Amino acid sequence: HGVDSQSSLNSHTQASVRSLATTVLWLLVEMYPSSHNIILSQANLGRMSAGLIFATRHISQTRSAKIRNPELASDLEVQRNLLRAAYIAVGNDAKRAQILSNFCSKNSQFIRVLQDASQKYKAADSHAQKYAASLCHLISRRTNSTGTARRVNT
Repeated sequence: HGVDSQSSLNSHTQASVRSLATTVLWLLVEMYPSSHNIILSQANLGRMSAGLIFATRHISQTRSAKIRNPELASDLEVQRNLLRAAYIAVGNDAKRAQILSNFCSKNSQFIRVLQDASQKYKAADSHAQKYAASLCHLISRRTNSTGTARRVNT
């Protein structure tokens, strides 16, 4: 079986790679509106979700255990960049917000991590917290109480 390219790297290098990758993603989204749809492909949403879950869990564990985590700065950066990229990509487009909402209805972990990141303790900073809260709000507006996606008239 193939070797995961990151498994041979030490954790600090892995953290730097993740941080760099999400910075590139955020820049892409900010500079090229045409990339917004690409970001919302199922595969990329899966990657975004996994990265956000990973970073947010680390931030939360580090802060609650008050342990020294050399990767914390990187985790904060990853969370910040992913939330910012997601917010820019769906922020003012009903169709894209619906795509994110549909993804969340099948991936409850993603909505949970957005809810986590909207709490001060688990958010990288007030900006990340605000993006997470806005995304939660966008998604909840698109889903009704039974959790199924509502049709949006655009």
